[in-house]
Order: sequence, then C-alpha cells, then structure tokens
Amino acid sequence: MSRDKDYISADEMYARLMNPDSLMADSNYIDRWSNYTKDSLFRKLDTLYRKYAVCKLDSVSFDLQTDSGYAHLIEKIVASSKDELENAEANKRIIPDGVHFTFVIRSGSGARKVSAQAPNPKSHPLLYQFLEATLNAYRIRRNTVFLSQQRTYGY
Repeated sequence: MSRDKDYISADEMYARLMNPDSLMADSNYIDRWSNYTKDSLFRKLDTLYRKYAVCKLDSVSFDLQTDSGYAHLIEKIVASSKDELENAEANKRIIPDGVHFTFVIRSGSGARKVSAQAPNPKSHPLLYQFLEATLNAYRIRRNTVFLSQQRTYGY
C-alpha cells in the first residue's frame, strides 16, 4: 500500500489534523470538533488515509526444483520453531519507525503465525533472509519499482 503524499497533504482535513496549533487557533474548529475524542479523530485520519491509499497485489513464483537455495531456506523456516523465528527478545525492541511483519507458515502439520519487529540479519536471520531473497527475486523478475527498497523500508 502506498500513499500519494501530494494529494493527502493538500486535503484540508488532513492539514488540520496534522497541525494541532492551527486547530486550536480556529474558533470554528473548537465549535465543530469539541465533542470529538482522540479515537474519533484517529478514525477520521484513517478515513483520509484510505481515501488516498493505492493498493496493488502481485506475486512471484519459485521453482523449488531449480532454485535449491530458496528451497533450502523454506525448509529451514518450516523446521524452525515459532520461538526461534520470532526471537521474543528482539521483538521487545522499541523502534519508532520500524516495520512489523507477520508471516503465515503453512506445512503438512498446519499453519502458524510468526511476527517480527523490524527484522534484520542479527535479530531474525531466517526471516530476514526470506524477505531479502523474495523481494530481490521479485525485483529482478518484475523489473518494477512497486516493491523497491524505498517502498519496503530498505528491505
């Protein structure tokens, strides 16, 4: 999901929500908005975000017979426990601008969800390798900026 910042920042409601000082100086704001709670203002902001958000889905396929490195990585992830993959200590880190990933790992024994907060080679080595390998393969095969490193927080 990406946002066109030019359109959203030009939106009057967005500008008001992002600048509390101007809100308080505007007597019309106080009259119109005094009954709003923090949650309702966040809902308004979410509505604006969705108004200007652009969603795109795509996929990339792997031939695990010919791409043995990727196949081996998948095998290691499936064989690892949720605790090993999540690294609870690393997920306790507070990263103000970090990104959060949730992976759904399906195998013959069922499915499990694994979460990682700002994975890197040291904190979540297998999940980071998986992200890096998958995104790099996508970028090479699709030759598009849709999942560029700039849009994927450096991944």
